[in-house]
Amino acid sequence: LTWTFRIIYGILADNICLLSILGIKGSSKRLYLIVLGAINLVTIFIIFFWKKTQDQDSLTYITAMMYFTSAFWTTIVDGIIQQKARDDPEYGAHDLQILACGSFSFGGIIGALLNMVISNKQ
Repeated sequence: LTWTFRIIYGILADNICLLSILGIKGSSKRLYLIVLGAINLVTIFIIFFWKKTQDQDSLTYITAMMYFTSAFWTTIVDGIIQQKARDDPEYGAHDLQILACGSFSFGGIIGALLNMVISNKQ
């Protein structure tokens, strides 16, 4: 469900500058990436350490927040890649696309390995 609203995330990231709210001029896409990445990391740790006896409704909201930040973050990264492709059509986004896909793949492999280790301990 959170991925359905990607167009809205892109419009928000392009038109609402977090830095201008703070009185600083410049692009806020990096700030969005940092803030959303930090929120995503915190939600992942909360989910990891969640006890089965705790409130399951709260866990649902935290999981939704994790997916929201992930979808928003990915939308911003895709926007940056497209912007670089327009700036330099020949070489602009190729290296950035490789880096983004490689990072996502590496993160998926590490997550799968950690899941395997944690599952075997229980």
